[in-house]
Amino acid sequence: MLNPLLFPKTLHSYNPIPWGCALYLPLFGLSGPIFKSQDPYGHTCVVHTALKKSYGRIFDGDDYIDCGRNGVFNVSTNDFSVGGWFYIDALGSTQYFVSKGGVGAGGQRFRLFLEGSNDKIYLNLDDNTTNTDVISTDSVSATTWYNFFGTTDRDGNLNFYKNGVAAATPVANNTALSISDTGRDLCIGVSSHDESSGYLSGRVGEVWFYPARALSAAEILYIYNVTRGRY
Repeated sequence: MLNPLLFPKTLHSYNPIPWGCALYLPLFGLSGPIFKSQDPYGHTCVVHTALKKSYGRIFDGDDYIDCGRNGVFNVSTNDFSVGGWFYIDALGSTQYFVSKGGVGAGGQRFRLFLEGSNDKIYLNLDDNTTNTDVISTDSVSATTWYNFFGTTDRDGNLNFYKNGVAAATPVANNTALSISDTGRDLCIGVSSHDESSGYLSGRVGEVWFYPARALSAAEILYIYNVTRGRY
């Protein structure tokens, strides 16, 4: 019998909750300018100069990762969850962690980002008619690793979690608000709308996206506890 301890751990096995996960990026282990996401979809992700380090990738204010526009990223009116491990070099400017979709005529988007005017974290849903935000109660600090997660339960609320704990007042969901912009890519570290604004200055260790699941508070705490030792 083969001894499993003789073989390295596969990257996809670092995901504590793989069920329903359509994008998992353990950036600490994904090398090169193009790589595949570690999930059942194997999205081709293109790195735009984000330097790899042992903890993930450095984003120095003009770097990003483009994960393509697979239809699974268009959440429509479904539940979803998005999050990851993020580190911000400096506050005071709007910086995107994960975004998909555009603004203006026909634009529909979701985005997890730092709002520069108050240094709080937002999960925003925008269908070009209605905006819905859940906003972190407290401002965040620079030069600190955080685990951020935003969840959307279409029968309930938008919620935001910081380091495994609820960190915002829940916001009632708009069940009719649809997010399906097929013309733009899911991006890490930049606005998906134009891929030239909202650049992140900082670091990204891991990213998760669940297109049909609003993760529970217990699941998000589990992800945090299992992965925090890496940061």
